[in-house]
Amino acid sequence: MYFAGETLNIITLLALMVCVGLLVDNAIVVAENIDRLYKEGTDRKNAAIEGAGEIALAITMSTLTTVVVFLFLCRSSRDRGSSSSCAWPSRSRSRSSPPSWSRSSSCR
Repeated sequence: MYFAGETLNIITLLALMVCVGLLVDNAIVVAENIDRLYKEGTDRKNAAIEGAGEIALAITMSTLTTVVVFLFLCRSSRDRGSSSSCAWPSRSRSRSSPPSWSRSSSCR
């Protein structure tokens, strides 16, 4: 983000929290499916391969839907600029200086 000239804002932090939540949730779903197959008598290696394979498409599609929503949200928030939020970092700054925050007239 630093090299792209982006700053951390509420949408970025929210997206990071959702990504961590998705990662944990998906890991739990895969682990439970592997455990179910292992308890049914499949050996550990095959249970891991089959368990991950059985739900790979479902997990991929559910994660992609969330990613698409956040891509749209980030795109729409950039289009509105500082007029829709009280504090938005300005994009014109040097890499060594901290971001300057501008206040819109709707926040006063």
